[in-house]
Amino acid sequence: MRFQTLGQKGNKTVLCIPGMFCTSESCLPFADLLKDEYYVILPTLDGHYRGSEPLVGGMEEAKKIVSYLQQEKIESLEMLHGTSMGAEIALAVAAICNIPVKHFF
Repeated sequence: MRFQTLGQKGNKTVLCIPGMFCTSESCLPFADLLKDEYYVILPTLDGHYRGSEPLVGGMEEAKKIVSYLQQEKIESLEMLHGTSMGAEIALAVAAICNIPVKHFF
């Protein structure tokens, strides 16, 4: 899995998880609008870019995202957004993560 970020890390954090067969670039049109006020995290799931590990399942992807959030010391999410399969992974992230989420989309 790879991660792209936009905005300043000290701002409130938004996590946007794209759907199946999409990369983080698919979220850029609206993430670009948020970057001045928020720190936007955009993962590209495994199996969706050259050289990545294969996509095993949503829960495994969720665990990798939670590990990244913990590593980056993200303490809360202003919004957790997921599209299609990304929405399923977003729900898994919320279920296994101890980070509070203010809004789900």
